Amino acid sequence: MGKANKQEGDVISIETEKMVEQTIESIRDKFGIDLTGKLNLKIALTLHCMSLEARVKYNMQIKNDMLEYIRESFPIGYDLGTYMGHLLSQKYGKRIIDDEIALLAIHFYSYVLEDRQQQGKKKILIISTLKKSMTILLRQTLLKWFANEVAVVDIVNTMDMDEDILDKYDLFLTTEQGKYYEMGLAMYVNTFPQEKDYMNIKLNLDGFKDIDSVMALFNERLFFTVSSAEKQDVLKKICESGAQYCEQENLLEEVMEREEIGSTFFTKGIAVPHPMQAVSSDTFLVVYLSEKPIVWDEDGNQVNLVVLVHVGKNNSQAFQIWDYFSKIFADRTLIKRVLKKPEYDHFIECIKGTLESRIQIEENR
Repeated sequence: MGKANKQEGDVISIETEKMVEQTIESIRDKFGIDLTGKLNLKIALTLHCMSLEARVKYNMQIKNDMLEYIRESFPIGYDLGTYMGHLLSQKYGKRIIDDEIALLAIHFYSYVLEDRQQQGKKKILIISTLKKSMTILLRQTLLKWFANEVAVVDIVNTMDMDEDILDKYDLFLTTEQGKYYEMGLAMYVNTFPQEKDYMNIKLNLDGFKDIDSVMALFNERLFFTVSSAEKQDVLKKICESGAQYCEQENLLEEVMEREEIGSTFFTKGIAVPHPMQAVSSDTFLVVYLSEKPIVWDEDGNQVNLVVLVHVGKNNSQAFQIWDYFSKIFADRTLIKRVLKKPEYDHFIECIKGTLESRIQIEENR
């Protein structure tokens, strides 16, 4: 039962099907990734969980020799798999091991790829309760900033929103962190937009077009080096810095919630903590470099580089950062080179050099 290769024609458990649907809905609410319309994904996960449930029940969870490769190559898929594994652990009363989570990750990642948006002229709708005169500057600023990407910027009062409007626009912004922000439709933007608003919107419009757009996420003000540290102190420091950047107080709480469901150890020498769900529309990184290794989890994994990743709420394009991390951190010499000179400029040089070489290798294949 645990090793059977379930097929679509097999009888599907109603209880398992319902559990998978609830999981996908929860992923939409927490991660801002809407896979609820992916029928084939639901079927694949349901069939997979029918065998997985038997393996958990009889203590026969399988060993996966591809675990490390999957975790490094498909990080966003692995994170979604970790979350589903956490929910399954609560249902079955037993921990889902990382090897099994990696198998769930492959299902998720293949369908996340399908949701990548196409580039082109976009139409933006700003949802706001403010008077029109208060949003004119915002509208003009967006048209100036994104003249090559945006064809239309319209403004609608919250009271006038209806379902017919949704099909007419590609990107939704809001000046309030209210209903449409919380439900995952609109990204928050300041009425008087600042540099980070520009970066958030541009990322949502274009994704990562080139290496420089990836490197722009690194910020010297959010870069820290120490000779040694303890994990709890590291998490507190990077979350305090991140919270100050995005002007939200509950970042540490969300990061700790994610830490509780599974290790954020990424690969040898590297950990990538991140919040259970986004606390703002800002996409940013906080880097912490320790010359002596930090014990990161119960398995004794040690890291020198910790990168807090915050993917902006309601910004589907920003999730592409995980793809670039899989390229960067696949470089086994990275940590050794970075530690030779633990300074920001040298760190950026190493990261950019690695990314350039990895992309070049892929292009030459």
